[in-house]
Amino acid sequence: MTKRLLSVREAAGPNWLNCNPKTVYRLARRADFPALRVGEKRIMIPVELLEKWIQRQAEAPLD
Repeated sequence: MTKRLLSVREAAGPNWLNCNPKTVYRLARRADFPALRVGEKRIMIPVELLEKWIQRQAEAPLD
């Protein structure tokens, strides 16, 4: 069974965004980043939506 949700640490890890978890927390505040709150504190990122978000970011021109 494949994982459907990633924790902030997993999304920040080398298999996904390869960044600091603080960066993922900042991204989670953006309207276009796929994140959801589970309970009061836990933030999870849906794998399928993260893949689509990464694709859109890769297709967008760099400023």
